[in-house]
Amino acid sequence: MRAAILSVCLTSLLMACSFPAASTTTSQSPPDQQGRNEFEVILDEFRANSRAAEQKHKGRLVTVNGVVHSAEWSDKKSKGPHAILWVGDEKTVIGTFYDRRQVDDVLALKKGQSAQVRGRILNGSYIANDRTLYVMVDGCELLSPLQAEQK
Repeated sequence: MRAAILSVCLTSLLMACSFPAASTTTSQSPPDQQGRNEFEVILDEFRANSRAAEQKHKGRLVTVNGVVHSAEWSDKKSKGPHAILWVGDEKTVIGTFYDRRQVDDVLALKKGQSAQVRGRILNGSYIANDRTLYVMVDGCELLSPLQAEQK
């Protein structure tokens, strides 16, 4: 069931990737009083009301710190590879999408490896009965681990 939901989310994102993201502010602010960074605060907003959070944050430039679940490029007709990251736990799933220039770096990511990514929020949804959050981030740049040309 979880794989089917993720597949539907990824398919809808791949279809939407041809639309440019709106330009808005970046999320590089210091941690809040609970020690959460701005992206973690945004994730809480998606959990509370995903429709309102999507309207508020779509196109926002964010930095995501997570653990790699998978990285692939299954459809060579798409604009580039993608990686699935977990943030905090396996119930917070972040789909990150890259252009073709980063294929080697993205496909070199290994399950369980930490990664830092910058991109723009595309959409998100919260499955309340499963308590799983899916957020899609497009136009991503892999910040760490080091990119192949810098190794």
